[in-house]
Amino acid sequence: MYADTIEGFAKVAEKKLAALRRAPGGFFVASMLAGAYVGIGIILIFTLGQLAPPEIRKLVIQRASAHEIGKVAIALGMQTLRMAALNKVREGASTLEQTLIATASY
Repeated sequence: MYADTIEGFAKVAEKKLAALRRAPGGFFVASMLAGAYVGIGIILIFTLGQLAPPEIRKLVIQRASAHEIGKVAIALGMQTLRMAALNKVREGASTLEQTLIATASY
């Protein structure tokens, strides 16, 4: 069942081992950069999380559904992409057709 996934991981591991053997210094630097990238991402997540209203943070911690979080966010004054796009239509900056195409999955 998971044979394809395991095979994929094995191939990636072989490529990483080959890169390590070919250029250990370059592999080390690339690994450091990857770690820094992940670290910066974590810092960004925590920083942006502090900007969220307490009601939203509470729902995220409770693992509420995206729909439930969205309802609370709208109640707090957030606009969905479609709502913002419809405002652009009212302002004459966009067309209804463009709005419906751009927000079809929302």
